[in-house]
Order: sequence, then C-alpha cells, then structure tokens
Amino acid sequence: MNHRLFPHGLEELSSFCRDQGVGFGIWFEPEAVSPSAAVRREHPEWLHVVGGRPTPAGQRAILNLGIPEARVFVRERILRVLHSTGATWMKWDFNTNLLQGGWAPGVPEELAHQDPLVAHYRGLSQLQDELRTALPELTLEMCAGGGGRFDPALLSHAHTNWMSDQTQSLINLAIHFGSQLAHPAIECNDWLIEWPPHDGLHANHAVDERGDVAFRTRVAMLGTFGISAPVERWSEEDFATVTNHVRWYKEIVRPLLQSGDQYLLTGARPLDGNGDWAAVWYAAKDAERGILFAFRLVSDEAERIFALPGLDPDAAYHVRSPEDWSAVRTGAELATGLAVMADIPFRSALIAVERIEQ
Repeated sequence: MNHRLFPHGLEELSSFCRDQGVGFGIWFEPEAVSPSAAVRREHPEWLHVVGGRPTPAGQRAILNLGIPEARVFVRERILRVLHSTGATWMKWDFNTNLLQGGWAPGVPEELAHQDPLVAHYRGLSQLQDELRTALPELTLEMCAGGGGRFDPALLSHAHTNWMSDQTQSLINLAIHFGSQLAHPAIECNDWLIEWPPHDGLHANHAVDERGDVAFRTRVAMLGTFGISAPVERWSEEDFATVTNHVRWYKEIVRPLLQSGDQYLLTGARPLDGNGDWAAVWYAAKDAERGILFAFRLVSDEAERIFALPGLDPDAAYHVRSPEDWSAVRTGAELATGLAVMADIPFRSALIAVERIEQ
C-alpha cells in the first residue's frame, strides 16, 4: 500500500466510489513477486526457477501457485483487500514469461516429480475457484500482458478476459473478429479508451484519428463493454452519444451478446482499417430480436445490404437505430437483406430488430 497516494487506505477510495453509485474494482498481479517483497526473502522455495536459474535479485520473480502454501498465502492477502474494500470487480493480470516454470530447491518430493507448469496452472485454477466461492458477487476478469493467456481452460474459472491492451479502435475491430472465432463475445472485454484520439498506452505508436465517438464506442460494445477515457475532455455531445449507447448496451446488446447466435457477416478486416465494411449480427435464439453492428471502413459505397438470418419469416419487426431512424420489416425481408447507410468512411450503424407483438 502506498500511503502517500492513499493516506487513508483503499477503503476511503472504495467508499467514495460506492457513494457515487459506482462499484469498486481493483487490479492485482498475484503471481508477480517484486525484488523487495518479504515473501521473496522468507520463502525462496515458493518461487519458480525459470530456465533452471533463480530470478536475478533486481528482477520480478514468479510465485509458484503449484505450491499449496504459496497459493494460500496469496489467496488470504487478496481476500483481505477484496473484503476490506467491498470490491465487486477484480482484474487479474500476468505480465511475466513463465516459460516452462521450474521447481526451486527444497520443495517436497511429492511436488518435485510433477511438471511445474501443469502444477502451477492447477493451482491457478484452484485459486480462481476459491476466490469466486468466497465472494460469489465478484466479477473475475483475467488478463496477461494484454490478451495473452486467453484460453477456454482459464475462462472456465473466470467471467471475462481482457482482450488486448491495444487502444486503437480499428485494430480492436480486427481483434474482435479474430478473438470471437474462438471465444464467446461476452468473454472479450474491451473498453472505449481512445476518445478524443490520444496516445493512450502506446505513446510510441501513431494515433489513428479515423472514426467518430459512435464508431469507437460500437467497437468496444462488441464484447464486455467498458469506458476508460479522459472524459474531462468530452463535449456535451460526446456525453450524450456515449450515454445513449451505454443504455442500449445494457437493455439490448448485452443480452444478445450473452445468449444469442452470432453471425459474422464479413470476414476480419486489416489491422490498419484499410478494408471495406465489417459487420456482425446477433440473433436471439427465440427469433424475438437481434442487433446489427456495421462499420464502413475505406469503402467507396455509402450503402451496404446485409442479410439478417435467424428471424421468423412471417413476423413483423421494428427496426431502429440510436439516431431515431426506424422502420418495419418482416423476417423474410430482413433475411433477404437490410440496407445500411454510412455517409462517409469510418462511420457506422447500430440497428436493433425487435418483433412486433400481433
């Protein structure tokens, strides 16, 4: 705890967040051991010997979660912080290369004959489950160097995974299309970060200023949607646009992402955004509703027709956008194709489709 930054502890900060109606979340890197950590001096046998050599004194080491005592040690410290702050969200990061791991001298024989990497990940899964059992209301988000360590085994013990540290929306759009070939959309955590366009986490990269705030917000909405942006620089129009999209996400988009059928209407587009159109459609399994995301990239065509499957061909549907455009179409008409407009490149369309009760 940095008492200079938090003189009254994290409890004061978490209490302030709750007073504002915001749940408190906290970032951990449980497996990382700093050069000055007491556990490093007191229990060197709990650390991985990566590549057959102890970690140099000035570098971060890796706590071996395959050692039961090490897992209990870190579990109790995490729970102490989570309980004291009333945290409802935990981000678990891992920014170290474990390679194949390695047992330190002095571990019990019953551990030393096991594969150290397998033992570590068994301990990791057990620790995830122990935290969720102790705090059923906690949302556990996994991360590792951005989008690394993003696999079904890890996610079977968590709720969501940070998709990438990339701040640029056009790159994230391509990443969504790739990630969602292997992972459900709701597992792909993404945030609106780069608005207004700024260098964010990647100051050494050229900032891509293409795409308005609606375009960038809709890219982030393709997964578990969050916002981490310099809102003090937002205009009133920016706030109105994002607020409306947050409402849409909660009421319309999120249920379809979690339980609907996904249709990638185009393939993945290049990371530099120099593609045509990108579009994805989610339809409810009961054919009651759906949501369409369409992004015009460098295409010369301001209109594109997308066929929307998974609806009742005989039913009538209300079709509408956040900009208050609306129409009525049958399921059969939508299956043939819905014309989507974007007047200039790097603009987008978000279309909700809802069955009209007869």
